[in-house]
Amino acid sequence: MNIIKKAGLTKELSVNELLLELSRVYLQEYTDGKKAYTEIPKKVENIISKLKIDILPKI
Repeated sequence: MNIIKKAGLTKELSVNELLLELSRVYLQEYTDGKKAYTEIPKKVENIISKLKIDILPKI
């Protein structure tokens, strides 16, 4: 909640909404051992950039 407040998004985004949006991103592991994220929705990209956090680790 503190990060949302610092970004000034309390009127637009709740913690539950943030968690719901982030739950739509999946990390998929293939049989050859490679890992990749499924398509990251544009809304999630926008939220991450507004919050200025890096929550999706680089693979």
